[in-house]
Amino acid sequence: MSCVITESMTDGFIEEVKVAAVYVECEGEFLFLRRRTPPHFAGEWCVPGGKVEKGEEILMGAKRELEEETGIQVASQDLTYIKPLYFSTIYNSFGFYIHYIALDHKPQVVLSEEHDQAVWVNEEGVLKLDIMLGGLEPFLHLQRALKARENLK
Repeated sequence: MSCVITESMTDGFIEEVKVAAVYVECEGEFLFLRRRTPPHFAGEWCVPGGKVEKGEEILMGAKRELEEETGIQVASQDLTYIKPLYFSTIYNSFGFYIHYIALDHKPQVVLSEEHDQAVWVNEEGVLKLDIMLGGLEPFLHLQRALKARENLK
């Protein structure tokens, strides 16, 4: 399956779905989850996230997905919003709304039925994971955004 990813909505792009994701960082490591379902994604790695429900704010969707998939509860104001990416596949097109949070300590992760394993990996380790198609680009996008913010300080 092919996937086109852009940093802005291109002409003709129709956002069929909004996906909210949360990159959780602690001690220089990021939380990744291994998919169990659906079968075509089984064994592939991703970050907590999923479809924003109809009428739901994107931020609230990110917070809800994080809690549903990991058991991690955070305050809305602790999530940092990063500019989204836009995906076009043969199946659909969607906005991928990236959120970020840095934690002081690694919380206990309680996985949903969608996942069978959780790992904390550094930047180099992320590159070694079998990440879902299109899943590496948002991580690299996040890294660029975090470095740009750090350079502004």
